[in-house]
Amino acid sequence: MNPGSPSVTAQRVAAYRVGFDRLPASFGDAGADDALARDVAGGVTVEPAEEMGRYLKVRTSFFDRVVVNALKRDVAQVVALGAGYDGRCLRYALPGVRWFEVDHPDTQSDKRVRLERLGIGTPQVTFVAADFGDDGLASSLLEAGYDPDSSSVICCEGVAVYLDRSVLQSLLCEMRAISTIGTRLAISLSVSPTSADQSARRERFRAAVSAVGEPARSDLTPEQAGELFASTRWQAVELSERARNAGLVVAAPVWEERSIEIGLTEDVAARACATLSQEGEPRLGDKPAVASSSLYPAVREKSSRSCTRRPVRRMALW
Repeated sequence: MNPGSPSVTAQRVAAYRVGFDRLPASFGDAGADDALARDVAGGVTVEPAEEMGRYLKVRTSFFDRVVVNALKRDVAQVVALGAGYDGRCLRYALPGVRWFEVDHPDTQSDKRVRLERLGIGTPQVTFVAADFGDDGLASSLLEAGYDPDSSSVICCEGVAVYLDRSVLQSLLCEMRAISTIGTRLAISLSVSPTSADQSARRERFRAAVSAVGEPARSDLTPEQAGELFASTRWQAVELSERARNAGLVVAAPVWEERSIEIGLTEDVAARACATLSQEGEPRLGDKPAVASSSLYPAVREKSSRSCTRRPVRRMALW
């Protein structure tokens, strides 16, 4: 990011979302989210049908469904890492649910000014200003009122690609340290291209974001993604091949060392509920999920000592 300025890529994502059909819900204020997105978009012109627009539509739908289904299952906290101008805290606001938006101070300040100018209240939101390159995010969230003993959904959308791998590992480790049973991490990863066409698209993306001062920093192979989750004590749960190919992942905390290799513990696997709708979007339903050894290759834990291990607590899972 350019010092003193909000994220340009976050502004462009907001512009794309103006033209998206979003997952409806019987709660929240979709109009407030739309108003914020239009205000941020301003005179920015984007084409939803182009390749970036198509990807963002799938990604937005994925995270919408993760959040809505989590809220329907009484998750009491939502954390948005690198929230940008995301308005799910408005669109899907629900009484009793606390939202924690974490972002760089420059982008977050601009967002808050816009919300105030538009007359949009955010009593349900706690804003936590942070630079992911610095340690201490877990402590900052706890100080802001985050309850580590309450199940949550943690969204890390469109962030990982802009972080060095070591920074991303530290971020996931910190979030694991304050997660309990029932918490889920939804994350979008930049997967390494596997064809010449994908490589060309990736180079165009890298050139575009670098030109605005927000360079892409990480691509992950499936093996590297598996190592990342194992080292930070997260386990990807089974989603569709479509989601996997797009780098869209839902992960659960790992509670036993052996579960790194065999997946979630039997108790968790038997009770977890994460399936996909026919369109390839996450739908938390009645079918128990299993930890996927094929989603990202299971590897032996290498650096879990860097992550705080919290005791197992019994509570309802999704």
